[in-house]
Amino acid sequence: MTLLTESELQALTESDKAAKLAYLKGDGLPVQPEGYADMDADNPAKVGYDASKVTSDAQIAAIQALVDAE
Repeated sequence: MTLLTESELQALTESDKAAKLAYLKGDGLPVQPEGYADMDADNPAKVGYDASKVTSDAQIAAIQALVDAE
């Protein structure tokens, strides 16, 4: 997942923001690998998931902040 730039975020319409949030909070969430809880911290699947989750959470927070500011 790639974060939207600040200008891309600002360009989103109100309905775009709502749709993007719904997607990111639903079907767009990173899929946790099977056995995640039992994986070693350096397991590539765990590391990849964790990085995707951080990106996803940051994007959700950025869009939510714009929605809340309206």
